[in-house]
Amino acid sequence: MVIGVGVNIRPVELAALAEASPSNAAVPPGCLQELEPGVDAAQALLRIAAPLVQTVLAFEQFGFAPFQARFAARDALAGRAVQLSDGTLGTACGVSETGALRVQAAGGLVEVTSSEVSVRPAADAPLSVKETRPC
Repeated sequence: MVIGVGVNIRPVELAALAEASPSNAAVPPGCLQELEPGVDAAQALLRIAAPLVQTVLAFEQFGFAPFQARFAARDALAGRAVQLSDGTLGTACGVSETGALRVQAAGGLVEVTSSEVSVRPAADAPLSVKETRPC
């Protein structure tokens, strides 16, 4: 199993973000220093490493299903208009018991699994997205 975890420690200037990728400028990334002012990378690693390893081992043994309810409680995209990296527009409907992203698109409910999925809240969703059935 290979996983990747990215943690922003310090805030990113929006001007730099917009210059690097104009489409990402509307969604500023969060950072740990917003929650824990003064935290540095070493402190973050000390706090994150052990629980992360424990969680990965539990995931390896039991799969995603035991984590689904906790994920749903924190799902910032649920019920929001989204645009997938392949251009698909729809409404985010949480994740399945296997961890697949569920999106209600014009053609029906789609479960998205991939080695990489990029999702952004759709700022000005077209009317067709706003008219899709709720989850």
